[in-house]
Amino acid sequence: MKKVGFYILKKLWNLPLIKKTIKIFRLKNFEASVYSLFKPQGITTINFEGYKLYLDSADKDLGLKLLLNGFSEEKYGKQLFKEKIKEGMMVLDIGANLGVYTLLAAKLVGKNGIIYSFEPFLKNFQLLSQTVKANNLDNVRLIKKAVAEAEGKKNFGLKKTFVAVLLFHGIMFWLFQVTKP
Repeated sequence: MKKVGFYILKKLWNLPLIKKTIKIFRLKNFEASVYSLFKPQGITTINFEGYKLYLDSADKDLGLKLLLNGFSEEKYGKQLFKEKIKEGMMVLDIGANLGVYTLLAAKLVGKNGIIYSFEPFLKNFQLLSQTVKANNLDNVRLIKKAVAEAEGKKNFGLKKTFVAVLLFHGIMFWLFQVTKP
């Protein structure tokens, strides 16, 4: 019954009128509350671009968005990514999170390209590792480290740096777009 309820909820959440209502009335907390009633429990997978993507259903940020909307909120970034990444390129995914851009890049660069995915947070890194292994992505290298301007150790919290990581991710994509020699 819970699975049917989640399926119906997902379909409703993707209706333009519902999306607009949530945005206008800032119902994000309502969205999360309703979601918690029907969501899958624990680690689950979704189909993303033909790949199996692992995520934690307790994640109320990216996990929630992926479960309810797929990757629709990033459609312009995704489109730009698809236009710029070509067969055989090297891509650095800095702040890879669950691996959405890693999966897109793996498909776009093909077997002759390579992706280096950096993710410092253990839980995200474990889910990313499961995703890469489940999809037999031989062209992806996972690195459990953060990328910064100086070498050293630094503590930082996920909630405080989440937006900065996403913005940093976008900037780093353009700074480190490299082709294979």
